[in-house]
Amino acid sequence: MLLKVKPSEAQERGAAFLLERDAGALFYATGSGKSVIQIMVAFAALEHKLVDKFIIVATVSSALEIKNDFKMHTDVVPFVIDSIEDVETFATDPSNQIGIVKYNMLMRVVSVEGKVLGGLSERGNLALGKLFNGHQVGFSFDEIHTLKNPKASVTTFYRLLRGYMSLCYGVTATGVMSNIYDLYHILSFIKPGCLGSISKFNSLYVDRELKLLPNGRRIWEVLSLKNLEALEKATAAVSLKYYPERDVEFIKIESELGNKEEYLKAAKGILEEIEKE
Repeated sequence: MLLKVKPSEAQERGAAFLLERDAGALFYATGSGKSVIQIMVAFAALEHKLVDKFIIVATVSSALEIKNDFKMHTDVVPFVIDSIEDVETFATDPSNQIGIVKYNMLMRVVSVEGKVLGGLSERGNLALGKLFNGHQVGFSFDEIHTLKNPKASVTTFYRLLRGYMSLCYGVTATGVMSNIYDLYHILSFIKPGCLGSISKFNSLYVDRELKLLPNGRRIWEVLSLKNLEALEKATAAVSLKYYPERDVEFIKIESELGNKEEYLKAAKGILEEIEKE
């Protein structure tokens, strides 16, 4: 499948994890070859006839990286979806099996003036009908944290399509665990219902209280988390985490920064230490 590159153990493990299930997320470190994992998964899903079309959804920057990895490591040129005509061509041309689309692009070309809640255009419905009614389609979402906000229009759009996806995978290297609800919304998109309803999730894992703000608005404030071992088991069925140890040495330099001169002295000291190394 891949030319001139041997996948690392972490890449093999990540691809195998996804292919063992019809939905899953990889939380992988930066520089661990997430794009190559997605290419491996796309090839394997098509080869084993799990799907007959595979679409990688990416941000503007990651789409370029993925296209470069296809060019560098394979002899396959993925079909780039930039217009509604491209959606129709990808859906109807048997030679187009792997496609790449940017998050906002697909939403914009098939919806009414880009407003998802306003519904899909007639042509958009026809184009997506050709794609989903005639094919088993797998999706891989690069930078899956892009969909962590359930109220965002791009999330709303892909949530509309989620039920039509035969496979649904996601990868990210962004730390999404700082907010427990980021984890909930990402995994609930990848595999709906895997963490239960939001009310059940709160009752099982979150201690919170209703707080009154000065402007009169009331919000729920998270006080603490609980049952984290049970939460880890629940997420392990859907997600795989890989953050390797980094060989980085830190130099700590302390200084009292009471005035500008002291600050400049500390900065100079840091530069001197770097130069010594």
